[in-house]
Amino acid sequence: MTGFALSLAAGVAAFRFYPFFPMTVCVVSVLWALWTGLVRHFPKGGGYQGTLSCKHWLILVFAFGFLYAFAREEHLPDIAFPAGDLLVAGTVSDVPERRGSTIRFTLDNASVERTGIEGTVGLTALTEMFGGQFHDALLEPGVRVSAVARLSEPAVYRNAGLFSGRAEGRAATGYVKAMMVLDREDGRVSWTGRKRRQLGTVIDASLSPENASFHRAIIAGLKRGISPDMRDAFSATGLAHLLSISGTHFGLLAFLFFSVIRMALKALPAKYFTVMTLFITPTQTAAAVTTPLLAAYAVLSGASTPTIRSFIMVLISMSALLLGRRGRWLNSLSLAAVVLLLWLPAFLFEVSFLLSFSAVLSIGYALDRKSLISEQRTGNSEQGRKKRTSAAFRISDRIRTAFLITVAALLGTAPIVSLCFNQFPLMSPVTNLVITPIVCFVILPVGVISAFIALIFNLPVLPLHGLIDVLSHACLWLIRLFSGIPYSRLYVHAPPGALVVLYYLALLFIAKGTARWRFLPFILVLCLYQAIPCVSGNDLRVTFLDVGQGDASVVELPDAKTMLIDGGAGEPDMGRAVIAPWLWSRGIKKIDYLVLSHPHPDHFGGVLYLLDKFHVGEIWYNGSMPAEAGAFFQSALRRGMPFRGLSRGDALVQERYRIYALHPFDGFFALSPRGEFSDENSRSLVLKLESPDGSFLFTGDIEEEAEESLVPLGRWLMSDVLKVSHHGGRTSSSGAFIDAVHPRIAVASAGRMNGFHHPHQETLERLRSVNARIFRTDRDGAVTITAKKGRFEIATREDGQFIRAGTWRDELRNLALLFR
Repeated sequence: MTGFALSLAAGVAAFRFYPFFPMTVCVVSVLWALWTGLVRHFPKGGGYQGTLSCKHWLILVFAFGFLYAFAREEHLPDIAFPAGDLLVAGTVSDVPERRGSTIRFTLDNASVERTGIEGTVGLTALTEMFGGQFHDALLEPGVRVSAVARLSEPAVYRNAGLFSGRAEGRAATGYVKAMMVLDREDGRVSWTGRKRRQLGTVIDASLSPENASFHRAIIAGLKRGISPDMRDAFSATGLAHLLSISGTHFGLLAFLFFSVIRMALKALPAKYFTVMTLFITPTQTAAAVTTPLLAAYAVLSGASTPTIRSFIMVLISMSALLLGRRGRWLNSLSLAAVVLLLWLPAFLFEVSFLLSFSAVLSIGYALDRKSLISEQRTGNSEQGRKKRTSAAFRISDRIRTAFLITVAALLGTAPIVSLCFNQFPLMSPVTNLVITPIVCFVILPVGVISAFIALIFNLPVLPLHGLIDVLSHACLWLIRLFSGIPYSRLYVHAPPGALVVLYYLALLFIAKGTARWRFLPFILVLCLYQAIPCVSGNDLRVTFLDVGQGDASVVELPDAKTMLIDGGAGEPDMGRAVIAPWLWSRGIKKIDYLVLSHPHPDHFGGVLYLLDKFHVGEIWYNGSMPAEAGAFFQSALRRGMPFRGLSRGDALVQERYRIYALHPFDGFFALSPRGEFSDENSRSLVLKLESPDGSFLFTGDIEEEAEESLVPLGRWLMSDVLKVSHHGGRTSSSGAFIDAVHPRIAVASAGRMNGFHHPHQETLERLRSVNARIFRTDRDGAVTITAKKGRFEIATREDGQFIRAGTWRDELRNLALLFR
């Protein structure tokens, strides 16, 4: 079965990568087919064995996987929504998320202006639209609504090295201006939604707010209310999987229910137990009873795609017990993979799918290896059997097994976690030994059983809610305690794709090999991974990150120091979502110079998170400390970070570069007719970075009043690269200023389809008048400019992505990306 699962997965993967590597996929497929179907069928004595063998079937399964993935491919087309209010209709598909006076919900089977679209639509509405009479039942799943809303495509921040995409098939998001409930559907989705909403209400009434948010997530799959700090603590300790309905939940719940039921059956009176075993074993009975219980839990938790996937994997294991195939874990896992890929081939490329199967494979092979070594050491002698059955041996063996499972899972998922989340939770083996059993063997079963009882008997609170609250509080306290331990997790750079493949090959060699040097390839892979940041060179490199409607520029200086100029918005938190992950993906752990051009939310909002996660050398700012930025300055002061208020004339001179402050200066007053907000923009800190290889001008949000005071600087203002001020607004980048700077390259940082229509056409025309190459983060994603001996290498987000290979040069380019 394993061979069939691997062949099917290989066929699906071949289809996915064929547009980018057509020649490579064809050559590898043909060579594998020849080796499998022909070469291995010539025995040593000569002569061809022409019967259709299992190996021929593997070729057919591979071809089927390729064609099946082609037939099931789904495209979510880009939709250009017109400006203004639009008529949107659809069916509420999940329990709405209520936060204060706002409510967020998702529409399925949606239409815009009576035209159906593919994908879901996420909407946000104010409860005041319902005249103060809003209650959760108005928008429960299954309700058909019609709304007037302003739509846009979902926020996607396109930065090289980071995963981003349209979440969960969402085609659009928007804010509701008016809404009307059309009708109500009665069916499974509606019934399940009502029960989940009811359960969420019961949990809220039973537990403290933080504990309630934790239980809503692990029992009902309702993740609203989980604070970013709680998510961060779970992630730091390697327990993020506990916050979602995952394979861990189903696996441990299945083990608990199965064990309890089997023990109860064995405790039956002898005459009843004897009669029962004539027809079915206790193991088979326990498996038969456990399966519907888990099915009910899957429905109660929302029957999301990850939940159903986890249930299928456990269902196959229970079926193996029913059929008497216990112990064939690899066949059960392979069958689960086949079922899931037949359900939806795209599962193969989902992070949760990869994490689940890589963890189970690693654990399975590690336990098999342990059993083999244990048998070799103790042998089959009478003395060895006595040793294995002694109490001390069993206790120590279980401790070793538990530790081995956590380490195996950690090593098996490490490349995927590093690639997607840029971290390695060192504390994971300990926390999974201590906290996971508490959650999955105590808190989760008690919570699930209490939830079922509350729903069946229509109780207003959970039974044993006091005990659940105490246990949950203690568990969350422990998680925060572990997450606060220094180096509980390491932030790591993203590995190249080719290195990920080598890592798993090295692990396979350890699992299958018997040579003493079988660990050597694994050690070499780790050494190569550690050496990657050291070979990036010492060129001057500036990256203008895509942080939506805001600014964030990362400067990698020739002396290996890092400067961050501005940090994007705080809602959503660009420091948490974009800047920190991008820095970690580059192997950057320290920000030597943190520059705040001016204290407006779209420039300093994301910096608060960075103060917690990075060592900051110095903070440079324009000398202004308004009240709205008080949290940032207070946080920096608590950490003892040095401040430097810069003005014209200040400079940092190093051997290979110089940084000059050109603005503001003493006595500058903007006095803009547009008000104080524009005045604050014009007081932005303006820095010029100059090196023998090129110069960069960072202008913050200065407007025309500040630009007039800068124009007389003449040659001091001229720069090769200009960060376009104020996101390309029409009140900045005046003709005289652009002529004075005379940039070869201009980069505007703006959000896609932003309400300000930045950058404005007038600004773009003025830049074109000096023949500047224009890049925009709203269209090009992150823009990286590397200065090398008077020339500039420019890379956008698309330059780091695979392209459809039309020529062999395109394919070579794609292959090269696997090693970056």
